[in-house]
Amino acid sequence: MSEKKRKPRAVREPAAAYEAPPTEEAAMRKNYRLRQSKIDRAMRVLGTSTETETIERALELVVFRGELLEGV
Repeated sequence: MSEKKRKPRAVREPAAAYEAPPTEEAAMRKNYRLRQSKIDRAMRVLGTSTETETIERALELVVFRGELLEGV
């Protein structure tokens, strides 16, 4: 039985890690099951262009509301 010679695997350079600006916390990948209609509506209301930006902005508004209610 003859052995086949394998081609050496191409070595990939590691992708440069994304570094968040120093004032922001690093983003984490998350998976959620959300209704597309709600995301679309929120995008229109908030004037955002991406779903990620929409969710970030909505979360910021929730935190801000909580701070107002707490009197921070």
